Amino acid sequence: MKRFVGIVLLFGTLALVPPSMAAEIVQEDIEGLYGILVSDVSVETAQAMANANVTMKVQNLSSSSVVLEDLASDVSEGGELFYKDRFGTNPASAGFTLLQNETLDLSSSHLGLRLTGLKQNLVAGDHLMLELRFRSGSVTVQAHVE
Repeated sequence: MKRFVGIVLLFGTLALVPPSMAAEIVQEDIEGLYGILVSDVSVETAQAMANANVTMKVQNLSSSSVVLEDLASDVSEGGELFYKDRFGTNPASAGFTLLQNETLDLSSSHLGLRLTGLKQNLVAGDHLMLELRFRSGSVTVQAHVE
Protein backbone atom coordinates (compact mmCIF):
# COMPACT_ATOMS: atom_id res chain seq x y z
CA MET A 1 0.00 0.00 0.00
CA LYS A 2 2.83 2.41 0.89
CA ARG A 3 4.48 1.69 -2.46
CA PHE A 4 1.22 2.46 -4.31
CA VAL A 5 0.84 5.77 -2.41
CA GLY A 6 4.47 6.65 -3.19
CA ILE A 7 3.99 5.99 -6.90
CA VAL A 8 0.78 8.04 -6.95
CA LEU A 9 2.53 10.92 -5.17
CA LEU A 10 5.49 10.76 -7.57
CA PHE A 11 3.35 10.82 -10.70
CA GLY A 12 1.03 13.40 -9.17
CA THR A 13 4.00 15.65 -8.46
CA LEU A 14 5.38 15.22 -11.99
CA ALA A 15 1.96 16.04 -13.42
CA LEU A 16 2.04 19.39 -11.59
CA VAL A 17 5.52 20.30 -12.86
CA PRO A 18 5.54 22.64 -15.88
CA PRO A 19 6.67 20.84 -19.09
CA SER A 20 9.93 22.81 -19.34
CA MET A 21 10.93 21.89 -15.79
CA ALA A 22 9.93 18.24 -16.30
CA ALA A 23 12.30 18.09 -19.28
CA GLU A 24 15.10 19.46 -17.08
CA ILE A 25 14.47 16.79 -14.46
CA VAL A 26 14.63 14.00 -17.05
CA GLN A 27 17.74 15.56 -18.64
CA GLU A 28 19.56 15.58 -15.29
CA ASP A 29 18.76 11.90 -14.79
CA ILE A 30 20.29 10.81 -18.11
CA GLU A 31 23.29 13.14 -18.15
CA GLY A 32 26.68 12.15 -16.86
CA LEU A 33 28.49 8.92 -17.49
CA TYR A 34 25.78 6.29 -17.38
CA GLY A 35 26.73 3.46 -19.72
CA ILE A 36 30.52 3.90 -19.76
CA LEU A 37 32.38 0.61 -19.29
CA VAL A 38 36.15 0.51 -18.75
CA SER A 39 38.08 -2.77 -18.91
CA ASP A 40 41.58 -4.24 -19.31
CA VAL A 41 43.20 -1.28 -17.52
CA SER A 42 46.97 -1.48 -17.08
CA VAL A 43 49.94 0.84 -16.65
CA GLU A 44 53.50 0.07 -17.71
CA THR A 45 56.33 0.00 -15.19
CA ALA A 46 58.31 3.23 -15.04
CA GLN A 47 60.72 5.21 -12.88
CA ALA A 48 59.85 8.30 -10.88
CA MET A 49 59.84 11.53 -12.95
CA ALA A 50 59.25 9.54 -16.17
CA ASN A 51 56.03 8.91 -18.08
CA ALA A 52 54.03 5.66 -18.10
CA ASN A 53 51.77 4.46 -20.89
CA VAL A 54 48.25 3.40 -19.91
CA THR A 55 46.19 0.85 -21.84
CA MET A 56 42.48 0.11 -21.55
CA LYS A 57 39.25 -0.38 -23.42
CA VAL A 58 36.48 2.19 -23.00
CA GLN A 59 33.02 1.28 -24.22
CA ASN A 60 30.22 3.83 -24.58
CA LEU A 61 26.87 2.10 -24.11
CA SER A 62 25.09 5.36 -23.30
CA SER A 63 22.53 7.06 -25.51
CA SER A 64 24.89 9.85 -26.60
CA SER A 65 28.48 10.61 -27.54
CA VAL A 66 31.02 11.30 -24.80
CA VAL A 67 34.43 12.97 -24.94
CA LEU A 68 37.41 11.70 -22.93
CA GLU A 69 39.43 14.83 -22.18
CA ASP A 70 42.05 13.88 -19.61
CA LEU A 71 43.27 11.35 -17.08
CA ALA A 72 44.83 11.79 -13.66
CA SER A 73 46.30 9.81 -10.79
CA ASP A 74 47.72 10.55 -7.36
CA VAL A 75 51.03 9.04 -8.48
CA SER A 76 51.61 11.51 -11.33
CA GLU A 77 51.75 15.22 -12.00
CA GLY A 78 49.27 14.85 -14.84
CA GLY A 79 48.02 12.82 -17.73
CA GLU A 80 48.05 13.12 -21.50
CA LEU A 81 45.98 11.85 -24.40
CA PHE A 82 47.95 11.53 -27.62
CA TYR A 83 47.97 10.38 -31.24
CA LYS A 84 50.67 7.97 -32.41
CA ASP A 85 52.12 7.90 -35.90
CA ARG A 86 55.36 6.76 -37.50
CA PHE A 87 57.07 10.03 -36.48
CA GLY A 88 56.18 9.86 -32.78
CA THR A 89 53.30 11.23 -30.72
CA ASN A 90 51.28 14.44 -30.64
CA PRO A 91 48.97 15.62 -27.85
CA ALA A 92 45.25 15.15 -28.49
CA SER A 93 44.14 18.50 -27.07
CA ALA A 94 40.53 18.07 -28.25
CA GLY A 95 40.19 14.71 -26.49
CA PHE A 96 38.81 11.44 -27.84
CA THR A 97 35.16 11.30 -28.85
CA LEU A 98 33.32 8.02 -28.36
CA LEU A 99 30.12 7.74 -30.32
CA GLN A 100 27.12 5.86 -29.00
CA ASN A 101 27.87 2.09 -28.82
CA GLU A 102 31.53 2.63 -29.76
CA THR A 103 34.50 0.91 -28.13
CA LEU A 104 37.83 2.71 -27.92
CA ASP A 105 40.73 0.26 -27.61
CA LEU A 106 43.68 2.19 -26.22
CA SER A 107 46.00 -0.79 -26.31
CA SER A 108 46.40 -1.43 -30.01
CA SER A 109 45.30 1.70 -31.83
CA HIS A 110 46.91 4.93 -32.96
CA LEU A 111 45.51 6.65 -29.86
CA GLY A 112 47.14 6.54 -26.44
CA LEU A 113 47.12 7.65 -22.82
CA ARG A 114 50.01 8.23 -20.48
CA LEU A 115 50.68 9.44 -16.96
CA THR A 116 53.24 12.25 -16.98
CA GLY A 117 55.75 13.23 -14.31
CA LEU A 118 55.50 10.19 -12.06
CA LYS A 119 55.97 10.96 -8.36
CA GLN A 120 57.15 7.43 -7.58
CA ASN A 121 58.44 4.28 -9.24
CA LEU A 122 55.76 2.01 -10.70
CA VAL A 123 56.68 -1.63 -10.15
CA ALA A 124 54.99 -4.68 -11.67
CA GLY A 125 52.21 -5.84 -9.36
CA ASP A 126 51.39 -2.38 -8.00
CA HIS A 127 47.82 -1.10 -8.17
CA LEU A 128 46.81 2.52 -8.55
CA MET A 129 43.66 4.52 -9.12
CA LEU A 130 43.11 6.43 -12.36
CA GLU A 131 40.54 9.14 -12.89
CA LEU A 132 39.22 9.33 -16.45
CA ARG A 133 37.88 12.83 -17.02
CA PHE A 134 35.10 13.16 -19.55
CA ARG A 135 33.43 16.38 -20.65
CA SER A 136 30.32 15.37 -18.67
CA GLY A 137 31.97 13.91 -15.55
CA SER A 138 34.62 11.47 -14.43
CA VAL A 139 35.10 7.77 -13.78
CA THR A 140 37.63 6.30 -11.35
CA VAL A 141 39.11 2.89 -12.14
CA GLN A 142 41.79 0.69 -10.64
CA ALA A 143 44.82 -0.07 -12.79
CA HIS A 144 47.35 -2.88 -12.52
CA VAL A 145 51.02 -2.13 -13.19
CA GLU A 146 52.59 -4.62 -15.62
